[in-house]
Amino acid sequence: DDDDDDDSNNAYDTIQLKVVPPPPVGTFAEEERSRQPSLFSVVRSLVDLFGSPEDHQLGLYGGFGYDLTFQFEPIDLKQERDPEQRDLLLYVPDRILVVDQDKRNAWEVEYDFTVMEDGSSTVGLERVGTVESFQTTDKDFQQRDTPAGDFAISVEKAKREFAVGNLFEAVLSQTFRERLSIPPSTLFRRLRGRNPAPYGFFINLGKAEYLVGASPEMFVRCERVQEEEGKMRVETCPISGTVARGADALEDAQRVKSLMMNAKEESELTMCTDVDRNDKSRICEPGSVKVIGRRQIEMYSRLIHTVDHVEGYL
Repeated sequence: DDDDDDDSNNAYDTIQLKVVPPPPVGTFAEEERSRQPSLFSVVRSLVDLFGSPEDHQLGLYGGFGYDLTFQFEPIDLKQERDPEQRDLLLYVPDRILVVDQDKRNAWEVEYDFTVMEDGSSTVGLERVGTVESFQTTDKDFQQRDTPAGDFAISVEKAKREFAVGNLFEAVLSQTFRERLSIPPSTLFRRLRGRNPAPYGFFINLGKAEYLVGASPEMFVRCERVQEEEGKMRVETCPISGTVARGADALEDAQRVKSLMMNAKEESELTMCTDVDRNDKSRICEPGSVKVIGRRQIEMYSRLIHTVDHVEGYL
């Protein structure tokens, strides 16, 4: 909905949407769970509106919050949530600087958009926006959300639950906070210098919030199958099993051998891949989910990883 506003420049700044609650669990097939009404119904509509199979750069860019899981999973929330927490923030950029790390190449892409119904267009409009320099926070905050020693207690409790079969997998976490005295862009450059991983991200989310990171793990790859219209292939690369790089090629080889012979590391990767396969099987075509690469060695500047590759078709 949008309210009438005398200021035509602000009349369409905000669009409020209300998603219809999904039907009760058990009234639809498990394969249709992710297609039930949710915030992602809005995202899909935007993708259909702006997307083009001929352009691999045009898309929605931003961040997804952990709590989006509960759009699909009916779980009673036990932990308090920050009322100002944003679960999803995406941009449709009109200008993209594409950097190809492998080919050491970069180029710029610009877009204009036209509304077919009335012919209104962004052509000729200035590409301007608000520029706000980074300001460090002056707010007081807790440096960690878990008292010293409590995390170790949780680990011991989880181990007991594993032993009696109550847990198959557990992801324990704690949050650390530090005051940032340098611009986030500087932090990102330092991170890329110390950890030149193939995947990195630096996004200004607004409201003095930035998403910064570098990782060797590809989260997910989606690509259209040219032979079959509407069909898509999805691939993920679970990583588990890690050892530090050696001083030279010979020591690297010794550490790779030790890693491949480590039963604990193999079991951990198997567990991660099983979870991945199960998740894909909930949305992919039956029988299409396959492990196409098993315990492949990937070497980075400081670490050696074992990686699986899993694919499925939508």
